[in-house]
Amino acid sequence: MNGWQQQGLIDRYPDLLEIEPCPWGPGMEFTFRVRAAGWFDLLDRFCHAVTFINRRQGSDAIACKVKYIKEKMGELRIACDGANEQIRILINGVRQESTRTCQVCGQYGTLHILPGGVAATLCEGDAKQLARPRLRTV
Repeated sequence: MNGWQQQGLIDRYPDLLEIEPCPWGPGMEFTFRVRAAGWFDLLDRFCHAVTFINRRQGSDAIACKVKYIKEKMGELRIACDGANEQIRILINGVRQESTRTCQVCGQYGTLHILPGGVAATLCEGDAKQLARPRLRTV
């Protein structure tokens, strides 16, 4: 996921993905370690659903806050502080959907082991592209 996509989610869901000021500039209270543009829609739908659930509970305050969003072993991983059962079900659903969604383009994908032992969920086209040996420049 590129920087403007990540910032777009932070701007749309500031209470859920809280930014905290630090002496060296703005810092994230949560960890956002996903470089998978293909999962942007999954994350956007997740954040929208969590915000809706939190608001429906009758309070303007967000009870659930994202602790981290990351990719691990070709899956999207999300952890939240204050997640209720509905939100835990959403988190599990997003994790499962990420195992069928290409991290690069968002199309249907499956788990691939790339050179170097890196696991990634990719469509066939992106898997072929990323599995090609890269020429090293000296």
